Amino acid sequence: MSHGGNIEGFTSYFASIPEEDMSVILLNNIYNREIESIGQAIFSIMLGKPYQFFNEVQLPIETLEKYVGQYDVNPNYQVRISRTNNRLFLAINNGTPIEVFADKEHSFFDKNEDRRIKFTGQNGQINQITVMQGLSTKRGDKLVDRIEKTPIKS
Repeated sequence: MSHGGNIEGFTSYFASIPEEDMSVILLNNIYNREIESIGQAIFSIMLGKPYQFFNEVQLPIETLEKYVGQYDVNPNYQVRISRTNNRLFLAINNGTPIEVFADKEHSFFDKNEDRRIKFTGQNGQINQITVMQGLSTKRGDKLVDRIEKTPIKS
């Protein structure tokens, strides 16, 4: 049995397997979309079962290319998506590009921050991005179909 909950600034997760005399309780004083996945991974470790926190998948270059472009969220928040080979990068407000990883088509995550990125569109065209980080959810429209691909130095 399990139950999660959140309120602005706090997240919790409780799960128990009474017959195994096991419980996991996670309390977090920030909002975290991944807390349930973390709790399930802890149970897997305790039970000696394989687990995978992020289900990273490889998407074809043609699919990644659809996401490339400039997205306008508001005058103070711009997002640039670029691609180098089979790797996708996110830059916010002309900041340093960071690599993001697909967990399924149109859905990406940042391995270093509580940040998720989702792309939406119609008729096979991507025209909107959603960036979720902590309690913040920002949506923006794609301004340009393509941006010039420049190699990103690691």
